[in-house]
Amino acid sequence: MTEKTPEEMFKEMNLSKILVAILEELKEINIPALTFIDAAKEDKELQVDYNSDNQSFTFKLREKVE
Repeated sequence: MTEKTPEEMFKEMNLSKILVAILEELKEINIPALTFIDAAKEDKELQVDYNSDNQSFTFKLREKVE
């Protein structure tokens, strides 16, 4: 594997790669249809944090700041 800096990984990050990485880690996830449908209605954004101690990313939702 080619070593990349966190900054380089952030630049290459997209939702498809995030979803694939999550599914590789969890194997599968079940989401109720109503949650999926309502997801676009809420005013939230994806927050991504990098932990240099264990070289990992944390993904979570936060309220969108305008």
